[in-house]
Amino acid sequence: MLKNISSPLLAGLFMSTTFALAAPDVTYQLGMSKPYTHLFEVQITFENLEPNEKYLELLLPVWRPGRYVIFDFAGGVQEFQAHAGNDAQNGPALRWSKTDKTTWRVETEGRHSVRVSYAVYANEFNLRTRGLNDQHAFVNGAAVFMYVEKFRALPVKLQVQPYGDWHVSTGLDRVKEKSYLFQAPNYDYFVDCPLEIGTQQDFAFEVQGKKHDLSLTGSGNWKSDKLVERLQKVVQANFEFWGDLPYAHYSFLVHSIPGAGGGTEHINSTIMGINPFGFSTENGYESFTSLAMHEFFHTWNVKQLRPADLHPYDYRHENYSKLLWVAEGTTSYYTSILLRRADFTSVSSFINQLATTIRNDRQRPGRKIQSLEESSYDAWIKFWKNSPNDQNREVDYYDKGAAVSLLLDLEIRQRTENRASLDEVMRTLYRGFPLAGPGYSVADFEKAVHEIGRGDYREFFEKYVRGTAELDFAKFLGYAGLEIQETPAPDKPALGISVRDEEGRAMIQQVNSGTAGYDAGLNVGDEILALDGFRLRASQLQLRLGDFKAGDKIQLTVFRNDRLRQFDIVLRPSEAAEITVKHLANPSELQKKIYAAWMGASWPEEKR
Repeated sequence: MLKNISSPLLAGLFMSTTFALAAPDVTYQLGMSKPYTHLFEVQITFENLEPNEKYLELLLPVWRPGRYVIFDFAGGVQEFQAHAGNDAQNGPALRWSKTDKTTWRVETEGRHSVRVSYAVYANEFNLRTRGLNDQHAFVNGAAVFMYVEKFRALPVKLQVQPYGDWHVSTGLDRVKEKSYLFQAPNYDYFVDCPLEIGTQQDFAFEVQGKKHDLSLTGSGNWKSDKLVERLQKVVQANFEFWGDLPYAHYSFLVHSIPGAGGGTEHINSTIMGINPFGFSTENGYESFTSLAMHEFFHTWNVKQLRPADLHPYDYRHENYSKLLWVAEGTTSYYTSILLRRADFTSVSSFINQLATTIRNDRQRPGRKIQSLEESSYDAWIKFWKNSPNDQNREVDYYDKGAAVSLLLDLEIRQRTENRASLDEVMRTLYRGFPLAGPGYSVADFEKAVHEIGRGDYREFFEKYVRGTAELDFAKFLGYAGLEIQETPAPDKPALGISVRDEEGRAMIQQVNSGTAGYDAGLNVGDEILALDGFRLRASQLQLRLGDFKAGDKIQLTVFRNDRLRQFDIVLRPSEAAEITVKHLANPSELQKKIYAAWMGASWPEEKR
């Protein structure tokens, strides 16, 4: 217990001590006075620094959460400066130096306040990092804002100075209503709230008493009220699955711009890209809803419930994890499941998607080479590199992760007679590993499966997660009363390549290992000129192959590195069987029960 202090000397000593121990204040400013230059103007002010603070090391992240690849964000930084004081106290310049590609060291000279400023070239929107032009601005904080590691847990403020009549849409909290001064509890939260700055249209709606916003940048043939209606159902479906909404408010930021696509999840928002004029049919709305469902499910799975390897983030290096198949693949699985349960997708469409999943898995040679766990771990060095050999050397932890999640869900339902499922596993992990605590490990995930699934699932994980065993779709779908029917491929020859048209040129974009084209020596990037001496266009390949049968020899003429080459190829039969998924004629009561709970639909009355 602290005694009363009556002495002025002691009181002054106490005040100076508490002042010296006060945590530093960190404030960011973001300007964009000349959008046509694509240069953001950034200023960071540090106040209440300790007198013995010799230097500050400012770092710019080398990746952004949500995309597991190293970027060169630091390469866009220019005009770096450091001064003593703040805006009101424009002090002398301070010495600084770079200590590595993404670290700036500023010598503070014991100053109480230090101000750092720099410009960032930003002209990239489609990877959802940083962009600025005369139409609008987008900021992923990890690509723009430097930080000091030892101050990373401190609250921060951001003052945005929009260009002209632009306004700001973001998940950040405003310090004052209708102001452009924002606050965040720490750097991690700060950079996990992207900003859209421009003339975007904002539409507010509520779900479960919480405010949500749809911010649309650009134009298109969509109807905003229809988009909002679908987002409301997306939010409700996830609330019913998880049991809560772990935020005070949420922002759906959408770029309706030609060439835009994909999305990235954030702590209380997402940024998505859509085709502006793809909404003349329901397909456009369905694609939008699927993307929104995926990104919004991430609000729990990976933004709250995080693998230990990603928590806390290391912004300076790769964050290797064997659990990306859960973070992304399980999210992809539940995207399809929740779309079905929320009646966005019909039963027949969902079953057709199952057939496509099986077909795609079997047509990927890499499934025999790389395990799902390896795919997760190697994401940083392989998955985003777009190698011509991708299809042959690796699996997609999104797609195969979704497929294995499907199998695991049905296995748990079968073993427990539908008393438990992967749903319970995910909810149990979410409750057991809150964001404020440590992330979950591989062992934690598997332990939850063992306990909730009431059994030993080690063989499952060894075969399908750590191994390269063929996925036994027939067995697992059978648990839900479904069967796979395979029709032998038509007696037509195949090259094992895919070709795309590039300005009238037939360019090979994929060559599958173990096929006629692969063994003959065809390469990705070859330009096919002719088949047996006659010109070949990309759209004509399958039609022309129809004139031959397996065992026939053809000659392809190609340009490779501007050199004319000829390849003699003996055609082989196509191995791709036609796959359909059907309801069993006489399912058991357990199969019906699993089907109904899993699918969110009752078993059909008539046989199919």
